[in-house]
Amino acid sequence: MKLTQLYQNREEFIIIGLTGRTGAGCSTVSKWFSVPKTEFDNNYTDLENPNSNDKRKYKICYDFLKQKWEPFYILKYSKVLSWIAYKEKLENFDQLFENAKIDFDERFPNLDFKQERIKINSLKANTTFTDIKNLENEDKNLENKNIFNFFQSTKFNTFHTTFQNSLKCESERNRIIILHTFCNQIRKGGCFSCPPQPDLGGIYTIAEDINKIIKGYKKQKKNEPCRVIIDSFRNPFEIIYFRERYSAFYSLAVNPDEDIREKKLKKEYGDNYKEIVDLDNIEYGDKNNRKDFFKQNVQQCIQMSDLHLSFLEETKTYPFTITQQIVIFYSLMLHPGLVTPSSQERCMQIAYTAKYNSGCISRQVGAVITDKNYSIKSIGWNNTPEKQTPCLLRNAHDFFDSKETEGVYSYYERTDDTFLKELKKYFDFQDSTKINSLEGLHCAYCFKDIQNSIKEGKNQVHTRSLHAEENAMLQLTKYGGQGIEGGYLFTTASPCELCSKKAYQLGINRVYYIDPYPGISKDHILHSGSLKIKLVLFTGAIGKAYHKLYEPFMAHKDEIYIRTDIDVKDKLKQLQARIAELEKENKQLQKNPNSIVGSDCGQRKVFKLLINSRISQIIINYWSIIKRIV
Repeated sequence: MKLTQLYQNREEFIIIGLTGRTGAGCSTVSKWFSVPKTEFDNNYTDLENPNSNDKRKYKICYDFLKQKWEPFYILKYSKVLSWIAYKEKLENFDQLFENAKIDFDERFPNLDFKQERIKINSLKANTTFTDIKNLENEDKNLENKNIFNFFQSTKFNTFHTTFQNSLKCESERNRIIILHTFCNQIRKGGCFSCPPQPDLGGIYTIAEDINKIIKGYKKQKKNEPCRVIIDSFRNPFEIIYFRERYSAFYSLAVNPDEDIREKKLKKEYGDNYKEIVDLDNIEYGDKNNRKDFFKQNVQQCIQMSDLHLSFLEETKTYPFTITQQIVIFYSLMLHPGLVTPSSQERCMQIAYTAKYNSGCISRQVGAVITDKNYSIKSIGWNNTPEKQTPCLLRNAHDFFDSKETEGVYSYYERTDDTFLKELKKYFDFQDSTKINSLEGLHCAYCFKDIQNSIKEGKNQVHTRSLHAEENAMLQLTKYGGQGIEGGYLFTTASPCELCSKKAYQLGINRVYYIDPYPGISKDHILHSGSLKIKLVLFTGAIGKAYHKLYEPFMAHKDEIYIRTDIDVKDKLKQLQARIAELEKENKQLQKNPNSIVGSDCGQRKVFKLLINSRISQIIINYWSIIKRIV
């Protein structure tokens, strides 16, 4: 029996949104997902004789995916930007160049884009733009299909190539700067030629265009599987857009070891390597203003991703190559519960869940400490010390309006004149429009921000919360935990210098982390001295994806029996069935004794006695088995 309908939704439609830093390998991963079925064997390793459970997992996934493989359609993010530029017929592109100069003047003061201006103006003059209105239709499905067909046309592909090349006349740096500004402008105001400070009304504009193209592709595929991989997202709200709309959407972060990424960038960009790294740091978003949610923020995209793929140079910390990781993820998307999670996934999932206990209003982080066998010994999250009120549960309005502040707000907050003055400056709202803008939200405030605005600038010491890793370590001592020397630390962020020192002191052997930017912790602390703690980028599924990939639709045994029509009965059921058969035969004999061969009355009596004796013996055996079970 086939179970086609059961897995139909999984097999018909999958969207993967890639994210990662410049040089992470997103384009490489998208190509591996897109190989034709005929080339599957050439790109992925078959393990004929697996000798460990990890290899058995891969073998199971490989054998399954070999039957189910369908290539993904690669949707390039940069091509969507070309589509938006085409729709606008490159109008007011000079304004975009001016905006780019304003945005990047501090880092690159001599930008003029002279050659790029010439090329764009030439492209504009020599392009016969298709009237986009001709693609529109009252039937949105037909309109999306029209858009996709044009998106794939030779005419548009030629425009896309020429447009992208026109933006890098001087160097790849210029193309990145222009497109960076292009995206920011669209997300802020809905168009690339908006003035430097438009309203924030276009946050989903690019995502909506991507969605139209995906819908058009799906319409064209008709009854065939529709699988799309987007290369690649740089803004977390675009990931949220697809996550809220499609249960079949997965955000996948590609994380290489920093040494691997650095070598790749130097090889690809040569003398321009430092400029590309500088731009990558901007896109990473660690220096973004809080109000700049429309900007590129790769760091946040990675932190919120469902799946993590890592290019690792050695397999001791994780047994699979990146192509093998793809096979496992892909097979689980099609058939959840095909294999069980890895030890690393299990521990990181608990850390990921724990972070939501955090009352920090800046960033939520979770941590887990295990022994060398991945047995969990402690769980922590960033939060205030026990019996103190976290920032999330405090309200600035209560601070100013209520007399019952003791115990919730510190003596320092309540009595220091300088601090009170600074707090009132920002949070003692006299303007009703500010209160109304909260739309019912309580107005929590960050103590560290206020304190740092008074003195010392940026200083992590002023945070009210313990770090997640620190909290997990303290739980070990607080509740009399056992030693964890040689064990592992899992953290949903990356360890700061302070937590790295504590991990070193505890004898932690490995640190598994998600955020691929550990600062100087690695070189200054973790790899100092004779211990050399390994920093390992996490690979696997977390969050909702953990459940989507590993929660089976039904018990595996049930599915095998349904598919193969196997019906294995236990001994009791076999005896019950046999008794029923014999009782049926006995009733027939009692009704028609002459049905026995021969007419001798004595023979019939003997046969009846034998039948009844046989039934009695079976019943005796049956009840003796039941008694033993009970």
